[in-house]
Amino acid sequence: MDLEQTLEAFFRDHAPLAGGDTMLIAFSGGADSTALLDAMCAYARPRAIRVAAAHIDHQLDPGSRARAEAAKTTAATLGLALTIHRQNVPAQKRRSESLEVAARRIRYRELEKAASVLGARYIATAHHRDDQAETVLLRLASGHGLSALAAVPARRGSIVRPLLGQSRKDLLRYVRRRGLTWIEDPTNRDLTTPRNRLRHLLIPILGAKNPDIAIRLASLAQAAKGANTRLTREFDQLLAPSREGSAVTVSRRVLETLPTTVLPTQSSTCSGAAAVAAGPHEGLSAMQRPSWPRRLRWESTSEADGASKKLEPASSAFSKPPSLRRFSLMI
Repeated sequence: MDLEQTLEAFFRDHAPLAGGDTMLIAFSGGADSTALLDAMCAYARPRAIRVAAAHIDHQLDPGSRARAEAAKTTAATLGLALTIHRQNVPAQKRRSESLEVAARRIRYRELEKAASVLGARYIATAHHRDDQAETVLLRLASGHGLSALAAVPARRGSIVRPLLGQSRKDLLRYVRRRGLTWIEDPTNRDLTTPRNRLRHLLIPILGAKNPDIAIRLASLAQAAKGANTRLTREFDQLLAPSREGSAVTVSRRVLETLPTTVLPTQSSTCSGAAAVAAGPHEGLSAMQRPSWPRRLRWESTSEADGASKKLEPASSAFSKPPSLRRFSLMI
């Protein structure tokens, strides 16, 4: 399947587009996003869909400005005016963040601003199957749960990733066949970054024994997504959470019938609902809201008994006094 057919299937099944819609492409100028931008232009032209492109200059190294200008030139060859957003990521990094996390947060923030100005229906990124495989391994190494193992979703809100079924080699073949030029970002070879260590050191070793490693890891992510979706549906039906402002409340009686091993899963499910109830968090897009509650607490159902106790996410959640009947997840 060529890229235009891939896009056609994706937007038919996951993110419907209509004539007059605007699609914003997150364009780094690398081979992956160059393939996406070129294929999206070909897909959009006969369908009267407008394509726009934005480049985020993270200012992580002295060559970032020159790469942004090179990306602008590449976009111009495709008939597009590139919007460049220059952001000093090191200066905006929060104390608890790595540079990679800070860059991702700021990148999506700027993309959403650009989409708002343009009235874009979706923001498309060029994440592909190899990115998915790397994310699965990173999540495994971090000890995250089932929902995290699902890794990069094909769509989350207005963010779409139509190339997850393509490999990095597929996209390189595409840009070469099309005679397109692209930019090599030296920060992608910085081995102080966990993702780059996986990409350049671990995955080649795994791939030497199993050439289909990326396909297998991407399939694992898909299976985890399906399992998590089914579990979430079951928990929603069983727990019937009620939303109260920024809290989601469930019956302790029902909760205590569940194995303690599923507490993180159901807590994550309920805290996701709490995030929806609470609305956007300052400085974060809808897709970046916290997936874990800041605190858990038991609350009394009796107005006379106003007791309320906080506790950390742990198996001790089931040791609260029997007079406390409500379990709330606060975000």
